[in-house]
Amino acid sequence: MLAALVWAQAQGAAALVTAAVDTPFLPTDLAARLLATSRGRLTLARSDDRAHPTAALWPTALTGTCRPSSPRAKLPA
Repeated sequence: MLAALVWAQAQGAAALVTAAVDTPFLPTDLAARLLATSRGRLTLARSDDRAHPTAALWPTALTGTCRPSSPRAKLPA
């Protein structure tokens, strides 16, 4: 996830949207819905009072607070 955020930030994106490839009935306006409620924070999709953490909006500003889980991990330049 961190590598994806670093890449998205380098492209000039303010956020990155993720979704599992096997999610049934994914709304076509998912990114817009998440963005509308995010207020600059990590935002998870919800339905029927359940969170769906694989469908989320990740602000690229999180790159400054995320750390690789392995001390040997290399981030793209």
